[in-house]
Amino acid sequence: MARLQTTRTYLPIYDESGAPSVHSRVTLKSYGDAMSSLGASLYSGSEGKPSAITDFFASEEFFNEIVMTWSDAIGGCQSLPIYNLYKGTSLLISDITSPYPYQVTGPFTADFYIRATTEYGSTNSNLDSGTARSESPSTSPSEIDDFVASDDEVGKIIVTFSNSFGNPSLMQYDLYQDYILVQADISSGYEYETGFGTNDYYVTATNTTGSSISNTDSGTSVPQNSIPSIIDDFEASDHEENKIIMTFSEAIGYPHITYRLLQDDVYVTNITPGYELVIPSATHTYRVLAINTEGERLSNEDVGTSVSSLLWNVT
Repeated sequence: MARLQTTRTYLPIYDESGAPSVHSRVTLKSYGDAMSSLGASLYSGSEGKPSAITDFFASEEFFNEIVMTWSDAIGGCQSLPIYNLYKGTSLLISDITSPYPYQVTGPFTADFYIRATTEYGSTNSNLDSGTARSESPSTSPSEIDDFVASDDEVGKIIVTFSNSFGNPSLMQYDLYQDYILVQADISSGYEYETGFGTNDYYVTATNTTGSSISNTDSGTSVPQNSIPSIIDDFEASDHEENKIIMTFSEAIGYPHITYRLLQDDVYVTNITPGYELVIPSATHTYRVLAINTEGERLSNEDVGTSVSSLLWNVT
């Protein structure tokens, strides 16, 4: 008759708080019975300790704090490891997670490590030196020299600029148009709605220590695209010697409007208000055609006359 195979192992006994206490020696009938009793995730002895942490890192660049980071350990147990922060043999903080900002008054440098603990044991991480910098003296904002105001946006100006540097680092940026504050507390990319036209813009950067002014840049906002408005005050002069002067109000529209002078409905040249057409003694009918990419409009017409010479009565 075959003998029944037995295996001895140790099971943890827990006290009233749930912490492992002492181990009792239990004899189980078979290895299979042991596994069904413990569960596949429970192991005895050193197999339940957390795996080694080899990437523990303590920062060196922050003011009055050291940031600790590490990857989670793997343990052969049901509960997750608890991570405690140590400096030498001294426990600093218990039950922390990565990343952990350790507050300390700089300047301060020390060696740190993490201890990962489960009910089956503990494992220490690698050692790493961390440094907390002392807070720098208070400084006013640095100068902003790359401020730009846009030139072709419809009904608005878009301003862009780099952030200023100073301590404290918290800044407020205010927008000025022609040296007048128009909007407080903006950031780069702000869209300032305004009527069409060209103005000078800049920003100021302010913290609790002081302020600075950026470079100034000219910005232009443009109106909506539109066909030129009607010109109804066109006049051609009648008594100028060897010339006819064309006067009219400019049309409203966008984009740029060109004015074409028509003589007896025949194109002569492009003009602007006040244009003087050199022509010997003559009489013609004139008007202008206002034109842009959106369309065109004819002005009223007017008869203009030039004279060959001016006669004066001498008494």
